[in-house]
Amino acid sequence: MDGRDVSEFEIIAIIIVTALGSLIQASVGFGLSLVAAPLLILIDPLLVPGPLLAAALVLTTLVSVRDRHGIETRGAGSLMAGRVVGTVPGVLLIASLPVESTRLLLGFLILAAVAMSLAGFRIRSTVSALFGVGVVAGFMSSTAAVGGPPMALAYQDAEGRRLRGTMSFVLTFGTIISLIGLFLAGRFRLIELQMAAALLPGIFIGYFLSRRTAAWLDGGYTRTAVLVMASAAALAVVA
Repeated sequence: MDGRDVSEFEIIAIIIVTALGSLIQASVGFGLSLVAAPLLILIDPLLVPGPLLAAALVLTTLVSVRDRHGIETRGAGSLMAGRVVGTVPGVLLIASLPVESTRLLLGFLILAAVAMSLAGFRIRSTVSALFGVGVVAGFMSSTAAVGGPPMALAYQDAEGRRLRGTMSFVLTFGTIISLIGLFLAGRFRLIELQMAAALLPGIFIGYFLSRRTAAWLDGGYTRTAVLVMASAAALAVVA
């Protein structure tokens, strides 16, 4: 992809891992990068972050359109504003502190949030509370590349379509900002766009399969899926 031949095995692996990540994200609200990024980096480091973000943009747009009736515009606005604010200290921190220590702390914070949720603690869906969640998500996204769990935990008790629609809408906004930043930094050019096209078959497969899994999760399993995926994200960051 970066000038070398890609084996058939690698092509199949790319399709499978992106399809699985796409299936999870389109069903739960997040999870594509968590599942796909580790293997994609092994196959070709250039696949992350630009091409994967571009493919994710296609997925979040599709889910936003599919679950558009569930988008909570007020909550989405608060989350997006918070993400912008939280990105600034995150970038400053990552430039001054060891990356490993920062990610380790954030991973344990996510696990603590999951534990608090299991204990009965809930975040009220007020404008100020969601703005705060957005700040945390923006901070974590820029320091540990894990911005989904805080938002998902805030909406864990919401109806599935509302959670997926709102999160996908916010993630679409955040992904566009990230791609613009990569472009300005010279990290997203024609080659990365071409590599993103190689990820799209898996993205579409996972999205179409998610129609059934999302409906199944909406039967009362959405919160469990959110807690499991948030825990998995935290453990991946720590590991």
